[in-house]
Amino acid sequence: ENKKGMTLKAFCKIIEKKYMCQVSSISFGEILLYAQFIHGDNQEILESELVNLIEEECPQATEDLESVDLHVMCEDEEAEEEICIPPVRFKLQTTKKSSFFSSFVDNIISAS
Repeated sequence: ENKKGMTLKAFCKIIEKKYMCQVSSISFGEILLYAQFIHGDNQEILESELVNLIEEECPQATEDLESVDLHVMCEDEEAEEEICIPPVRFKLQTTKKSSFFSSFVDNIISAS
């Protein structure tokens, strides 16, 4: 995590480590924030802060939200198939005690 917030690249690494798969896409609702087949190894987008990508794509939806649920699709390289992991809750804001845009992966929502 950098000083201002988590980058897309760091977020992907956390997901890849936890689920042992390659992130193929990340979306917020119907909005596609990242797709490996489109963005690939584009360092500009990978080094972007995830909170900024979310706010750029849907500013009105994130104005009053403290967190968003991101839907992540992964590719199981061994089985050569896509898998959907449980939604990931991503904090946009924190309490007044900490900085406003100190973003991080809050928790994994149960898939029940």
